[in-house]
Amino acid sequence: MSTIPFIDLKKIEFDHKVGQMLPPEIAYRYHALPVASDGKQVTIAMAHPEDKAACRIVKSLIHAPVFLIRADNYEIDSLLDQLWPQNPLSMKFLFWSLIDDKSQALDFTTEIAQVL
Repeated sequence: MSTIPFIDLKKIEFDHKVGQMLPPEIAYRYHALPVASDGKQVTIAMAHPEDKAACRIVKSLIHAPVFLIRADNYEIDSLLDQLWPQNPLSMKFLFWSLIDDKSQALDFTTEIAQVL
């Protein structure tokens, strides 16, 4: 059982300035969102705070001590969409191949990436 506390992001007042402490590419990739700062410590909601590599990257970009909390990834992404409404589709693009031939799937994915 996890000892990392969970927060319902729908029940907090979200400060967009604090949320923008992480670049959108990192925030979307790791489902990470700074939600509060008291000037000494930054609280970051993450969908997977047990992912040590993701935590290390997120923490390295915040120039203050970090307190991690767990939150729903859909709630995090919803708030990220509010922060960056012009966010390029390529940051959120998911691809499930319906093609059996792996080389065709790779070619198709590469073509899509070039369009984006």
